[in-house]
Amino acid sequence: MAGNKLEEMEDVEKKEDGIIEDIAPEMQMKHPLQNTWTLWYYENDRTKSWEENQREITSFDTAEDFWSLYNHIKTASELRQDKYWLEILLCMIGEAFDEHSEDVCGAVVNIRSKGDKIGLWTADGLKGQSIMKIGEKLKQRLNIGRNVAIGYQIHKDTMVKSGSITKNTYTL
Repeated sequence: MAGNKLEEMEDVEKKEDGIIEDIAPEMQMKHPLQNTWTLWYYENDRTKSWEENQREITSFDTAEDFWSLYNHIKTASELRQDKYWLEILLCMIGEAFDEHSEDVCGAVVNIRSKGDKIGLWTADGLKGQSIMKIGEKLKQRLNIGRNVAIGYQIHKDTMVKSGSITKNTYTL
């Protein structure tokens, strides 16, 4: 008997004035994303390793949980970052890269005095066709003009660079 009452209560909501009303089943359902995504913060303490500087903020796997997170974190301008981080994140969780979406596994936006840097991480740097399609979609979504070149660098190449610039493996 108690179980039946509990089941009945799942379909009702108590309003502020004390009136109870039915909640439509579709309003109770969360909309799952294809993947679980984790938001990280980089501390930038030069006495620590790259791994030690990573701080996990939270993970989410539904559209509702993403928007809840978005509504409770600092805005991009408060983080000294521009609209790019949100647009990139929306592209990733919305699987906006079509059949190449599964190749995208992370992103970073770095605001620097000499020029901002956007990094979109892929699972395999040797999938040239997929990387180029992802780059085309990224340029489109971020309104980056055709005359502006963007480059793709393989992680292992950036780890062994001799100067401040790493050669692009792909350029779009």
